[in-house]
Amino acid sequence: MLVLSRRVNEKIVLPNLGVTVEVIEVKGKRVRLGISAPSNVRITRQELLIDMPCEPDRHTDSSDSHFDLPQMVGI
Repeated sequence: MLVLSRRVNEKIVLPNLGVTVEVIEVKGKRVRLGISAPSNVRITRQELLIDMPCEPDRHTDSSDSHFDLPQMVGI
């Protein structure tokens, strides 16, 4: 796992995916994030993944938006 510290208005960029994550606001224990990504990249909160039905060919599709971040950044 890659752990980074960011302040409000600072960003994390995943250039190979065209994804940018920006810290919008921090209030107490809550952080608001803004995520910019191409329309083919699915962004889902983790707690919703359990309830999502599996797409039959999702695991073999080469355009799968799920990725291994440590592998991408060479960790």
